[in-house]
Amino acid sequence: MWLPVAEAGKDVSAATPKPEQTKTDDIGATVLLVDDEMMVRRIGTALLERSGMRVLEAEDGRQALELFEHHGRDIDLMILDYAMPDMSGATVFDVVRSKIPDMPVIVSSGYANLADIDNMIAQGAGFVQKPFRLHELLSVVRSALGRPDTLT
Repeated sequence: MWLPVAEAGKDVSAATPKPEQTKTDDIGATVLLVDDEMMVRRIGTALLERSGMRVLEAEDGRQALELFEHHGRDIDLMILDYAMPDMSGATVFDVVRSKIPDMPVIVSSGYANLADIDNMIAQGAGFVQKPFRLHELLSVVRSALGRPDTLT
């Protein structure tokens, strides 16, 4: 191992390069993140909050609708897991869109090319494939919110 020599009394910490971080910015939206998997909610929340978003979490469709009823127009975007027990993301999507037709929604799923997902996309929903990465998630979020994708 080779280490550079530092002069005595010289502060080398300012010259040490910082590790590169993923570029994020302050999107400043309130997102309702709905997923029955706790780990997906934790990771999704961390990624979204890192970009300046306020995140409300729901572990299933019923809880999502309760939060939606309580917060309504304060929610700027919903990210819905497609496959959840008791109430699917498609059902939540239909209820939300019946009350606020222009609510931006992103469907998140490990599945693709399912009729329900295709139907939601045809109605204007975005889609992000699980597992997602920060840049993929933020690109779809920015698109759903009608904001330019500055992270490319």
